[in-house]
Amino acid sequence: MGRFFTAECGTYYTNVADLKTVGNAHYCILDGGMNHLTYLGQMMGMKTPIIKHHKNTSKQDERPEKNTWCLCGSLCTTSDILCREVELNHLEIGDTLIFENVGAYSVTEGIYLFLSRTLPRVYLKDENGYLTLVRDAMETSDINI
Repeated sequence: MGRFFTAECGTYYTNVADLKTVGNAHYCILDGGMNHLTYLGQMMGMKTPIIKHHKNTSKQDERPEKNTWCLCGSLCTTSDILCREVELNHLEIGDTLIFENVGAYSVTEGIYLFLSRTLPRVYLKDENGYLTLVRDAMETSDINI
């Protein structure tokens, strides 16, 4: 019952760190990855949760450029794929992707200590929409010896 009740909880924010195109394939490298995000049904990026795209640059581009992107994390493993095919309009380095409905267990199921990566910040949102920081970002290299 826990997964049923919490499936629509949780939001994960990550920024676009790099973009690569190889032939007709477009890859978006994010500053987070499978070590931060585990959502119900994720298996090598085969499932796609609700993803919002937030532009962090003031640069306006008139071209309605839409591409299908493979969203990859920044870990040095081929398993670090969050979504294999996501259509996004004019994606740029520095933009934020917001994964919604990732489940309340996403934070506790992530493999945070994998490769000594930084733990992400965790916020709680109250019924008025106000955010409270409950855990700041934390380096894991000191505890992952």
